[in-house]
Amino acid sequence: MHKRPTILAAAAERRSPLAFSPFKDVPCHYQATAKGNRGTMELYGIIGADWFGDGITSKMVSDSLKAMGSVSTIEVSINSPGGDVFEGRGIYNLLKQHTARVEVRVIAEAASAASLIAMAGDEITMSEGALMMIHRASGLAYGNVDDVKALLKLLETVDETMVSTYAARSGNTEAKVRGWLDAETWMTADEAVLRGFADKSEEPAKIAALSVDRKLLGYRQIPAALRPNRARALRRIAGGAAA
Repeated sequence: MHKRPTILAAAAERRSPLAFSPFKDVPCHYQATAKGNRGTMELYGIIGADWFGDGITSKMVSDSLKAMGSVSTIEVSINSPGGDVFEGRGIYNLLKQHTARVEVRVIAEAASAASLIAMAGDEITMSEGALMMIHRASGLAYGNVDDVKALLKLLETVDETMVSTYAARSGNTEAKVRGWLDAETWMTADEAVLRGFADKSEEPAKIAALSVDRKLLGYRQIPAALRPNRARALRRIAGGAAA
C-alpha cells in the first residue's frame, strides 16, 4: 500500500529524521481541559508525532474536543516551531469546524505548521515578543523519477492550500501571501497584527522557550531571539540554575 510522504512546513534542506531528530531532548506539552462552558488547550511542542516520536497530533486534539462536550469557547495557547503540515491541517480543521468560539493565543512562537493552526482562531492574540512564521512546505522523496514528480506536485498543492488559508484569514491577496511564503517570513506581534495574521497583541506570558535549533529545521531567516543557548534552556526547563 502506498504511504503518503510526510510534508513538513519547513525549508528545503533536511537530513532524514529517521536517522536524526533535532527534537530528541525537547520537552513537549499538550493539555486540554474544560470547566463549565469554557475549554482550554495548550499546544507546546512539535506538531505531529509520526516523525518526531513525541508531538501533538490531530487525534489528540480530536479526542480532547469530544471530551470537552458542548463548550461555547475554547482558548488555544500555542508555542511551537511547527512540524508535519498534514497534522497541522488536521488540527486546524478540527478547531475551525467546531461550534465553539476559538480564541488563539500565541504565547511565544507559532512557526510553520503551528502558524496554520493559529489561523483557526476566531480571535488571534500575540503575546508581546511572540513571533509567527510562514513559509513553503518541503518533503522527502525516495524512489524513481515518478515518485519524485509526485512529491513535487504534492508540495505545490500543499503550498496553494496554505496560501488560500492564510489569505482568507489575513485579508491579503494570494499573490502577497505567496511572496511571504517564498521569503520565509517571520512576524513580530505588531507585524502579525498589521498584516492581518493576528487581531491584537498583549503583555507576554511567562513560559520557558523551547530549546530548538531551528537551523536543523532548514529555516533560513531565523531571528536572533530564536537562537537559544540549548544547554542553558534545557537546565531552566528542568528546574536547574541558569548558566
